Amino acid sequence: LPAGGKRGMLIPRMTAAERTAIAGLNAANDKGLWVYQTDDATNALTAADPTLLPKYAKGFYYYEGILPAPDDWVRWSTGGSSWRTNGNANTLPATNYLGTSGAGEDLHIRTTNTGAQPQLLIASTTATTGYVGVNPIGAPVERLDVNGAVRVGNTALNTAGAIKYDNTATSPNRWHYGNLNGTPTGWQRLENAEVEYTNQAYRPFALQCLGAAGQTIRGTLGSVTDAVGVGQNPNTPFNTNTGSNLRRGHHVQYIYPASELLAAGLCAGPITAISMYILGTDPSGSPGADMLIEIRMRHTALTTFAANNWEPTALWGPGNYTPLNTDSLVTFLAQPGWKQWNFIPGGFNWDGVQNVVVDLAWFKSPTIGTSPKVNLEVGLPYQATKWVTWTVGSDPTGRHGRTYTDNPLSVGASVGTTNNRPVTRFNGNIQSFGYTAADAFDSFIGYNGGIMVDDGTGAPGVWADANFRGPGTVRAQTAVYDGNLQLSDHVFDRYFDGEVRPEESTTTTGYAYIGVDQLKDYLAKERHLPSMPSRAEWESQGSGSLGELQTGLWETVETQSLHIIELEKDLRAMEALAFGKAEDPERIQELIDEVNASRRLTDAQKLHLTTALRQRATTPASTK
Repeated sequence: LPAGGKRGMLIPRMTAAERTAIAGLNAANDKGLWVYQTDDATNALTAADPTLLPKYAKGFYYYEGILPAPDDWVRWSTGGSSWRTNGNANTLPATNYLGTSGAGEDLHIRTTNTGAQPQLLIASTTATTGYVGVNPIGAPVERLDVNGAVRVGNTALNTAGAIKYDNTATSPNRWHYGNLNGTPTGWQRLENAEVEYTNQAYRPFALQCLGAAGQTIRGTLGSVTDAVGVGQNPNTPFNTNTGSNLRRGHHVQYIYPASELLAAGLCAGPITAISMYILGTDPSGSPGADMLIEIRMRHTALTTFAANNWEPTALWGPGNYTPLNTDSLVTFLAQPGWKQWNFIPGGFNWDGVQNVVVDLAWFKSPTIGTSPKVNLEVGLPYQATKWVTWTVGSDPTGRHGRTYTDNPLSVGASVGTTNNRPVTRFNGNIQSFGYTAADAFDSFIGYNGGIMVDDGTGAPGVWADANFRGPGTVRAQTAVYDGNLQLSDHVFDRYFDGEVRPEESTTTTGYAYIGVDQLKDYLAKERHLPSMPSRAEWESQGSGSLGELQTGLWETVETQSLHIIELEKDLRAMEALAFGKAEDPERIQELIDEVNASRRLTDAQKLHLTTALRQRATTPASTK
């Protein structure tokens, strides 16, 4: 009887070993049997799995009978060691915890959710043990796997690795920050201040036909290093001649496919001149005699020449180019190079779609002499050339080259074809880089500050801070490079070699050499340097890139250097006439060669100067 005379119920007391040794229990008859365990027992099971210790701790147990041992006994009184709703004191975290102890058993925490997934899940599978899912869909795959948005608030704590959202700043400058080093100054903005603008229309920068009509810019088919026209080879426009009547007249047609003209950079519009690269005379012959030359052009459906096809002369009518030129070959045989024939005003208006035939005929005077050779573009995949000559005595008047009323395929003519063609340069509209219509779409980044590029050799931000020029500016500590910048050695290559390097042929097609004698008229008409954009182009196409502008200035300086060279050569000849004494014949010949090679002087001026220089070689200055 307890002290004080008070009575109560005393539940049978026993140890864990005694409780688990009770024999013959079954759920049907013994369910609800109640005992009090007096010890915190250890046994073979708890030694193998310490997580089972709570199942053998002292306290009240009742027999449930429906589960295998030790869970057939249910411990219902914590005895001060299990988790209580109002908290526990003096617990052992290794053994006293809120959770699950079965292998592979996830901990689910939920409220009124009756679905398969809880609001909070702590995984217990081998690969994801300890992974926490918040409102998960399936098992969590990261240490914290949140299905939904996570809101981060502001904080006054300066903890390395912390993330906060600053809601005190004025919108839109409210950003997330991460702390780098645990100090008040260690917060770094996480968001970019830049804004992405998606699917924006813009004008692409591409190679296209933008030149003004009649623009003197060249596209060249073939290379002056292709091959040499030699001997009496009818593949050249000026067939080598000997004798008084032998092949005095010559007639030839050349096919230029539209695809090749376009590939050379030409655009639809007026072709104002053509050029061929003259190599000189046959070494065994005498200087060439005067020749009458006629050149015509027309569109054609021909793609190759066969034995009996030709653009008949009767078809050449209005709209085709029919210039009549009288050239003295002596004026350019002394200095091989490009020979240009300028067309009548307006030129030949190429449609940019059809192939073109160039018809060239000439008549040579009966004096003894040889005709010049030209560079050839060889091995074309079609018959590009059709030529006609007359045999000795059959055409003593040499009417080819003087009239187009004849039939060049008639009896008495020698006719042939070849897949070689003279290297030819066309003056006309040419493709250049510019902005097309706004038919492309892409995204861009907008930023209302300035861009500063530091080379990183000094303290961060020191150079940028000292050189910042405000929003909308871009500065770099070392250099700014533009992919449109092109090396302009091609200016000298064109001038001295007559061609540019193959690797520069595409990127330098927009350049046009304007001689010093033509420059004044060009500037008066166009009001801008040949290598620089006009005001209209600037306003309509947008400002040029740094690379374009720098290339244009570079080309201008090199072109003006060539102008100085030309003027200096002409000046030497004039100084020799004005101040010099009788000169050595070799020196005089050097001056004559320079005069004949001049791109500034007219043929009449060249003739006058060369005549005067020859007199200087034989007439002392004191007798003049």
